[in-house]
Amino acid sequence: MLMNKRKQISRDLLAKLFWKDTPIEYAKNNLNVTVHTLRKWFQEVDKETNYIISKGNHYEINQNLSIETDLDCFKLACNEAQEMQQVDNKIASAKCLF
Repeated sequence: MLMNKRKQISRDLLAKLFWKDTPIEYAKNNLNVTVHTLRKWFQEVDKETNYIISKGNHYEINQNLSIETDLDCFKLACNEAQEMQQVDNKIASAKCLF
C-alpha cells in the first residue's frame, strides 16, 4: 500500500500477495487479523489518526498523511545524481571550449 499511496488495493489481492499458498478464506482472515494488529500498534502511537482506511472491499493508506519511504528517498537521490551528472557534463563541455 505504501508503494501505491494514492490507490486503493483490494483485500483479495493483498491476501493473495501475502498468503499465496493459503486458501483465500484463510488468507483473508489472516489479512483482517494483521490489519487489526497494525491499527492497534498505530493507535498506541497516535490515537487521533486512522492510518489504514477500509473502503468496501479495499484498503488504502490515509491520504492526509505525509509518508516518505526508503524507496522515495532512493528515487530522489537518483534524480539528484542524474541532475549533478548533467551539470558535470555541461561543465566538461564548457572546459573543452576554452
